[in-house]
Amino acid sequence: MLSDIFSPEKIDASQKLIDDARSIFFIAARDDMDLVHAAVTGRDFSKGQAELYGKIFQPLCNIKGQAEIFGFSLIVYICKQMIDYSEEIAQQPKLSARDILIITKLA
Repeated sequence: MLSDIFSPEKIDASQKLIDDARSIFFIAARDDMDLVHAAVTGRDFSKGQAELYGKIFQPLCNIKGQAEIFGFSLIVYICKQMIDYSEEIAQQPKLSARDILIITKLA
């Protein structure tokens, strides 16, 4: 029976490991969040955006991947939207006022 394999003590110990790992996610993701924030803070948005895309793509993918592991679906959704949006704006020679507002408020 499963109850013989998974005793309440083993379940509690496993849950503690999962909870600890989830807490570590926010610590580990902080560096990637800081990279995204630094890439858009004080940026000259009148230039092409391929460089911006290059700077934020990998940190966003890192955060999204780690969030998927721990089941943080809202974080996954937000990162996916930001990745898709950044791919779209990477092709634009100049950002609109709307795009600048979106980028600076999301980061």
